[in-house]
Amino acid sequence: MEQNEKLSYFVTEKIVTERADLFITKKFPQFSRSQIQKLINSENITINSNPIKASTEIINKDNIEITIPINKKNKLQKSKISLEIIHEQSNLVIINKPKGIVVHPSKGHSNNTVVNALMGMKIEFESNMGETKPWLIHRLDKDTSGLLIVAKNKKEYEYLIELQKERKIKKYYLAVVSGIPDKKYATIDAPISRNKSHRKKMSINTSGRKSLTTYKVLKSNSKMSLIELELHTGRTHQIRVHMQAIGHPIIGDKLYGKKSTLINRQLLHAYKLEFKDSKNKKISIENKPDKDMSEFIEIYFDN
Repeated sequence: MEQNEKLSYFVTEKIVTERADLFITKKFPQFSRSQIQKLINSENITINSNPIKASTEIINKDNIEITIPINKKNKLQKSKISLEIIHEQSNLVIINKPKGIVVHPSKGHSNNTVVNALMGMKIEFESNMGETKPWLIHRLDKDTSGLLIVAKNKKEYEYLIELQKERKIKKYYLAVVSGIPDKKYATIDAPISRNKSHRKKMSINTSGRKSLTTYKVLKSNSKMSLIELELHTGRTHQIRVHMQAIGHPIIGDKLYGKKSTLINRQLLHAYKLEFKDSKNKKISIENKPDKDMSEFIEIYFDN
C-alpha cells in the first residue's frame, strides 16, 4: 500500500518575521505559495503536530511537517512509448515528438501521450505536490511533429517559462502550404482568440491576443510551397490559423484547410530551437521532419 510522502523542517532561526505560508514556501521551493496554502487549508501542514492557518506565526524550535496526499485519480501513468531524445543535459531534455501523439493527458486521451511516454523513460524529473512529472515548456498539436523542450525540475521550468514570455526561445517550423504566397518573406500580425461558433477552432479576432508569425518561402511548385516559419508568440493553432488567414492553409490540415489525397496529416514540423539555458549556455538544435513529411518534400520539391 502506498504511503503519503512526508517532509519536515525544524526551525532554527532565532527570529522569524514572516507568516507561515511565506516562510514554508521559502523552505520548500518545490511548491508554489498557492500549493502551500492549499496544503494548509486541507490540514496537511502541521506545526508541532497541530493544524495551522496561513497567517500562523512561526517561532524558533517549531517543527513543521508537510504530508503530501497521494492523488490516485490523477496519478500519471507510465507508457511504453519510447520517444527520441535529441538533446539532454542535467536540467532539461529536448525530444522529438512524432506525429499522431497528443502531448498532455486530457479527457479523451488519458494515456499514451508524450507526458505518459516521458514518465516511462529513464529520465529523472523532480516531483510536484508529491508526484513526479515532466515539466513541459510548450506544446505541439497532435498531428504536428518536432522538437519539444521539457525541464527536469521546477527551477529550470520557471527559468524557461520566463524566457519564453520574453520571446527569447526562438522556434522555427517547416510547413507545406497550399498555393504560392504573394510575398516571399513576411510577418503576419493578427490577433487570435477562440472561435465562438466552433469550440475546437481558433480564429482571427480584433479582441484576441497578439499573435506574430514570420514566414519565408523556401521552394514552390505550381500548387504548393515549402516554407520556414518563426513563431514569435505561442497561441493555440497559431501557424495553422495565420496561414489559413492569408489564403495558404497547411496541406493536410483538415480543421483549417481540407483533407489531402497526398498525405493523411498536416505537414507542419517544429525543426529548430535556439535559446540560452539557465547556465547561459547557448542551445541550438535542429531535427529533420518525420519520414512521411521528408519523403513528401523530396518527391514534390527536390525532384
